[in-house]
Amino acid sequence: MDVIVTGSGGSWLGDNSAELIAEALSSKTVPIEQRRGQRTKMTNNIKVVGFLMLRAQPLHNEHLHIIQRMIEECDEVKLLIGSTNTARTRRNPFTFNERVQMISESIKGFQENEKVKFCRVPDTITDETWLQVVSAYVEHHEVMNKLYGCSKDKSTDYYLQALKEHFWFFDERTDKPRVELDATFVRDSWFSPNDNRYDEIKHLVPDAVLQFLMTHESIADEILTDQLNAEQKKKVWEVAPYPVTFTCADALVIATLPDDSNHVLLIKRAGRPQLGLWALPGGHLDQNETLLNCALRELKEETGLELKDGDEVPMVDPIVSDNPNRSIRGRYVTHMFEFALFPETLPEIKAADDAVEAVWVPLEQALLLDYFEDHGLLLVEAVMKSIIHQEFTE
Repeated sequence: MDVIVTGSGGSWLGDNSAELIAEALSSKTVPIEQRRGQRTKMTNNIKVVGFLMLRAQPLHNEHLHIIQRMIEECDEVKLLIGSTNTARTRRNPFTFNERVQMISESIKGFQENEKVKFCRVPDTITDETWLQVVSAYVEHHEVMNKLYGCSKDKSTDYYLQALKEHFWFFDERTDKPRVELDATFVRDSWFSPNDNRYDEIKHLVPDAVLQFLMTHESIADEILTDQLNAEQKKKVWEVAPYPVTFTCADALVIATLPDDSNHVLLIKRAGRPQLGLWALPGGHLDQNETLLNCALRELKEETGLELKDGDEVPMVDPIVSDNPNRSIRGRYVTHMFEFALFPETLPEIKAADDAVEAVWVPLEQALLLDYFEDHGLLLVEAVMKSIIHQEFTE
């Protein structure tokens, strides 16, 4: 069921979004190759569904122009909002809900704006998982899927080329933007201390977006505070004879109850950077321990849950996240271990150490949260990896 954004145009796929993401990461999802073979013959009465992949960080006028034309040409418009599970950064300063708010307010005056649906597309570690998530939003029965987008850089070119294979029609008229608009310039201006920064961008973004930026400067302040804090900590290591790389281990604990419901153990961060965001229990590797023991130690320290090395705890191989840009703190490589528990009731936990809160969260809800650094990507990847492992062992 769609949840209508109060006082705004459009609707967003709230609970349904969670179901679709979960479906995309489950064995129930029709394989991509099979979906390609389900394209049916077009008829004059066929439903036209338009798709636009965008981060909207923030929405600018070229985005708005394309959305307006999609509303005019399509029976339904699905905006695939990317990077919905990551922490605030200079590149991604706004949450999914904030971006929905800006877009909804910007299209409020458009006729038939109720056609617009907002779809969550989380970032993932692998392209295969990302395509699987996107494909869950695509229908192939008696529907003409129409892809809109602007080819403006390598990243955009990549996803457009990847997505074209899932659609009947790519709108070539939007292949090049009408004017050169770059959300990066808008963000850089917003983050700058320049008193005239809003004069620089007011002609580039809708009025609703400009108003949002002017009334939410605290978001920029928070991001800049985290960035300054991280830079100060990096200076401690400048005396090292070589660039420092930090090694970490995280614990993804999923408890499956007798009713087959899955719950993820999460903590809320007590310190900077990204204070108050959800995260997996974990931390730095000590000199005298293995990666597995590090994950187990941090799990106990931050949640009170003790799992001993050697216990009969089903576990798949760890997922390694080593993207050089995964952390604003510096060069961090983490290894995420997954622990699958099958208790009668959820084990008792208590937040401590670097965690201000420790909770069991239903998996479907956990897929929709905003996470510290790339922990949301790790969760999505682990769910996908576990499903594939299960399929091959059943």
